[in-house]
Amino acid sequence: MSPLAAPETPIAILGAGCVLPPTSTSLVEYRRNLLAGTPGISPIPAKRWDRDRYFSKDRHAPERTYCTLGGFVDDYHGDFTPYGLTAAQARVVAEANRTQLFAIDAALQALQAAGYDTARRSTIRGAIYLGNMLGDETLANYSMRRRAEDHHERLAACLDTPQGTTAAAWRDAWAQASDRQFGSSQPAPQHVLASALAPVVAAALGLSGEATLVDGACASGLLVVDAAIAALVRGDRDLVVAIGTMANMGVAGNVSFAKIGGLSPDGSRPLSASANGLIPGEGSGAVVLKRLDRALAEGDPIIGVIRGAATRSDGAGKAIYAPSSRGQVAAMQAALDQAGLSARDLDYVEVHATGTPTGDTTELESVALLVSHARRTDPVTIGSGKALVGHGFPSAGIANLVKVLLSFQGQRFFPTFGVDQPTSALAERAESLRLLPEGGPWPRHPDHPRRALANAFGFGGVDSSVLVEEFDPAYHRALLGSAPATPKTQQVTSWLAVVGASALLPGLPAASGLPDAVAFQQAWDGLAAHPTGLADDFRFPFREVKIPPSTLRQTDRAQQLFLSTSLHALQHAGLLTGRTVSIPERVATVVATASGSQASLDRNERIRADEFVDVLESAARLCSVSTEAITGWRAGLQDAFPVGPDTTTEAALPGYMDNIVAGRVGNSLDLRGTNYIVDADLSSWGAAVWAATGILDEAQADAVVIGGVNALVAPEMADLWSRQVGAPLRPVEGSVSFVVRRAEDLSPHDHVLGYVRAAPDATGTGTGLAAGEVTTLGADGAFWALTRLLALASDPAATELTAALPSVFHGAGYTVTVARHPNAAPPEVAAPDLGHPVTLEGADLNDLLAHLRAATPATTTTSASEGALRLVFDLDGDPTTRLQQVIAALVVASAPSAQ
Repeated sequence: MSPLAAPETPIAILGAGCVLPPTSTSLVEYRRNLLAGTPGISPIPAKRWDRDRYFSKDRHAPERTYCTLGGFVDDYHGDFTPYGLTAAQARVVAEANRTQLFAIDAALQALQAAGYDTARRSTIRGAIYLGNMLGDETLANYSMRRRAEDHHERLAACLDTPQGTTAAAWRDAWAQASDRQFGSSQPAPQHVLASALAPVVAAALGLSGEATLVDGACASGLLVVDAAIAALVRGDRDLVVAIGTMANMGVAGNVSFAKIGGLSPDGSRPLSASANGLIPGEGSGAVVLKRLDRALAEGDPIIGVIRGAATRSDGAGKAIYAPSSRGQVAAMQAALDQAGLSARDLDYVEVHATGTPTGDTTELESVALLVSHARRTDPVTIGSGKALVGHGFPSAGIANLVKVLLSFQGQRFFPTFGVDQPTSALAERAESLRLLPEGGPWPRHPDHPRRALANAFGFGGVDSSVLVEEFDPAYHRALLGSAPATPKTQQVTSWLAVVGASALLPGLPAASGLPDAVAFQQAWDGLAAHPTGLADDFRFPFREVKIPPSTLRQTDRAQQLFLSTSLHALQHAGLLTGRTVSIPERVATVVATASGSQASLDRNERIRADEFVDVLESAARLCSVSTEAITGWRAGLQDAFPVGPDTTTEAALPGYMDNIVAGRVGNSLDLRGTNYIVDADLSSWGAAVWAATGILDEAQADAVVIGGVNALVAPEMADLWSRQVGAPLRPVEGSVSFVVRRAEDLSPHDHVLGYVRAAPDATGTGTGLAAGEVTTLGADGAFWALTRLLALASDPAATELTAALPSVFHGAGYTVTVARHPNAAPPEVAAPDLGHPVTLEGADLNDLLAHLRAATPATTTTSASEGALRLVFDLDGDPTTRLQQVIAALVVASAPSAQ
């Protein structure tokens, strides 16, 4: 295992915070509600969406839901006055959306408890990792506002202005009615785009390090802890704040989830025999993380110690949203393995259990398997708090972790409410699992502190588990040994070898290997004049991936494009034959994206189409127009959304969830390493490379599929991004997939296209984009890397190049370097005598080329070593010419087309 792996780096939790239903806006209130069983489940507030309109008992009713309950934070008004924010930070808070406010509130609680007030935060190097899915409701509303304008223009072009008003007055009334229904037509991009969630939180906290969104759906709340720890142990950060947050309780998500049948019509009852589905919930949780050795040395308060954090995937299964014990057990076991422990050493498991019968049963099977594999003879205690707060999706995992920390403080198990009779899956496993509905004291083991696993499992088959211990000064100092505290270190920026590639653009179909340089440049140059920006010539690879056309119809294009390029990249890397990957359990997937999916905006419009009729009727009232006068306009709106193949089905939700871009690759190809997406706006590619480096350095995988994809070309998104960067932009479809390994882990069979590495903290202003420039948004950096690899393949003189990828919302982004060789400069080589046979050796063809380029007609023979590639040739004739001939021959041999 890598020296960076978790057993050598226990992580201290310095502080925690939360915003959870119904009134838990502090740890004190959360503890009180957990003990008292204060219910946070209530009918959907009228200001969120119209229950009467969207409710139907008929589960097959088009665009309707049978669930109108949710876990809501009552009358939330965050009080930020105790934190002494600067004027600039206070302005950020005053303008933040609800999702951002929840995250800021929880994080400030955690930082304050950790002893990091505003003044102290200004002196440290701190980063933000934020777990989220679906962004904030403001984007869905803004999209509806823009599309309301589009519907007006469409109908005005083919219908007469309603009798009794003028075209100008009608247009103004329509705009006014649209503003009332959906909000402003010109909102600030940083309050709408999901890419801005983490940067705005970082600005409010006064932290200048990287601010990255991590999306693994319902696993996000602990996946973000896993990702934050990986960044913390590799970088020079003083601390990292890990946050899980959810405030998007919009009706589109509710309806889409209802079509899967996963919601309950009447309540949240995890682990109960009467459980019949989950109840969605909003909320946020945060923890402040620091290396344990440094926390002890610097006298920080410590409320828990993380001994292991792991994320795995289910791989192939019946459906992309169906849970599987394979990935769940693997994640829990990996977290335990990092600490050198087993299920025999556990006191407690805070289960993910959401209240769906299938999900709860699967997780209970998973925990029981973990126990039986360890040959444990007594049952492990389990519990859940979701009966009170609902399922917070990306906030659920962090809420579980905070609940465990509160149990440590109180030295007792909290009650598990809503279980009048345990589910049969629990009763059948009484020898392995124990539920304490009433709670009770948590006895301490004489040999170790209280210890628990917290679970969070998500759509796309992504499973995260965190092993946490109650802080015991003597125990944990002994754990670290007598070694002195590790000083602040330089960032570790390992080189990753690119061993597989594929790219796709409009006019450039996906194929295995690097595309032809001329064809790529022609395709890219043609994008500015491309009529749609869509890859109209794209054909989904049905032969390789068996996805029914009905499912594919409701599947976002980003999922389709990235799956296609990933298939080709894995084939190019020699890891995929047909549909079989040679090391499925050792391949992870990380994808760079920016601000959501096209399918989510289209689905939102489809489900909420009746609200356009509200706009019509409101505009008619403003103009004193009769109901009869708008009959044609009403029919025109209703006819745009007929019941048919596009009506929302069970395929819709996984079809538009952002993280399924990565999850679809894992599910289709049975990959079982971690899978998730990262969003750091236009610097997302740097975040993906940085994340992949951590996964490989920690030996969590042997190869990672990384890349970038964009299929978000809606006009409203072009408007938001253009206003943010201050220049007109043209988003287009595009996808790049690479397969990477650590340079140290290459095998003789790997064909290396080049090397890449990334590090946080690319600072500066500007976007790197010019007015009118084509962009693939979060994939821009990946396409830049592709151009550098093409240069290395076609130009023997091409050298390493570094690009700064600054965030357009935040001072810090990433630097990315692409090189021919993982060394900063080729090694010096002594050249042979003239007229004699020459022997050169290298690790691979690229290494041999580096030696040849450094050679002169007066160099000497290199020594030979076991396992090296050896090149023997004569320098007869003109030595300089002969060297160039050999270089040219090797360049041709190493080109992708020769493979």
